[in-house]
Amino acid sequence: MAEHEPMVEVFIYETRQFLEQLEQRALASEDSGSFQPEDVNEIFRAMHTIKGSAAMMMFDEISHLAYAVEDVLFQSVAVAAGKAALGVILTGMGNDGGHGLLAMRKHGADTLGQDEQSSVVYGMPRVAYELGAVRRQLPLSVIAPTIMGLTQHSQQEGGHAHDQ
Repeated sequence: MAEHEPMVEVFIYETRQFLEQLEQRALASEDSGSFQPEDVNEIFRAMHTIKGSAAMMMFDEISHLAYAVEDVLFQSVAVAAGKAALGVILTGMGNDGGHGLLAMRKHGADTLGQDEQSSVVYGMPRVAYELGAVRRQLPLSVIAPTIMGLTQHSQQEGGHAHDQ
């Protein structure tokens, strides 16, 4: 264990920094009364990094907690944005995001998942699809154009992305 202590110290230091950044961002968003897209992106990025680092260090409880936070974030989007949201799940190992994406779909959001053929690891998209969370499975090469088309249509019509 002694040989791993420097790595553990780095993990603890970096995780503490990420959590402090998340706390500051969450408090600032609460004070302003809204979360901006960059806030949500930063929260997902930080939790994804913590999840990956914890898994690498074999800190299973921390890794599982980070997985759960991703689902909670999706569920928060479901409640806050409902039909106005668009959920996308891409290649990845595990089952994180599936239940949250399902909550988004149940609240009227359009949901996309990367298909098996274009996924490097068809874990997360598979689980989400099997849960019924994914409305449409698409190859990676058409996901970005689909998102652009859905959001442009939504803006032009004043409606929701899934009304197309």
